[in-house]
Amino acid sequence: MSLRHCSVLALALGGCTPFALSTPARTLPLESSATLEEGQGSLQVAGSYFSSSDVEGGSASLRGRVGVASQLELQGEGTVAHIDYEDERSPLYGTGRIGLKFAPVEWVGLVAGVGAGGHSYGPFVAPDIGVIFAYENPYVVPWGAARGFVSVPVDPSTVRVTRPNGEEIEVFDLTPPNTAGWQLSTGIRIPFVVDPDPLRPRRGTRVDFHIGGAYTRLHGLDGENELGLLQVEAGVEIVIDPSVGARAPSEL
Repeated sequence: MSLRHCSVLALALGGCTPFALSTPARTLPLESSATLEEGQGSLQVAGSYFSSSDVEGGSASLRGRVGVASQLELQGEGTVAHIDYEDERSPLYGTGRIGLKFAPVEWVGLVAGVGAGGHSYGPFVAPDIGVIFAYENPYVVPWGAARGFVSVPVDPSTVRVTRPNGEEIEVFDLTPPNTAGWQLSTGIRIPFVVDPDPLRPRRGTRVDFHIGGAYTRLHGLDGENELGLLQVEAGVEIVIDPSVGARAPSEL
């Protein structure tokens, strides 16, 4: 995807020639390192604001997680975003992603997944990998993450964009190249346990509040363009633990 006058995923360099890049499948993932326990499930609703020198936008994401084994969870998410290009390109794009998170120890999480979506230039596919570090505790969980991704357009369309230049109208034909990028992010998770399990401290139903910030850098693999993006995101996640309500009398 590209941005108003210059960018992708919400970024532009003031006064530059418009160009296109292909977008990642995720905005700013809000998660600490620990995985859900086996059988637990969660649903998160999040919204973000992103900005650069002369463009801004926002996104909304719905994310789900399921603990499938000890230290392993399955993830799924969908995102819709709006970027005001102020030209012929559609301001909307959408993505979906599935992935896994593995926590070999509680304070380190490894994530990998693949997503796909569509924007003004057509569909794209975007795999990603990352590592998350966190200080897991029952009160306030600080975390930091580093992620990398590749975004590959699938038979991309060329979009013709016009731009006034004095008394003339400049015409640009934009086609996104294969794009690689990285993101550094940090944030906090604040858990509130609603239905604790007195025998198993890691179990229970809870509500988690998240907030985070990130810097993302995208690089066109044609070597012609790159750009950076600042973003903040906040969300609320409900973690459901069916095993708490299903405890046998001998466990109480």
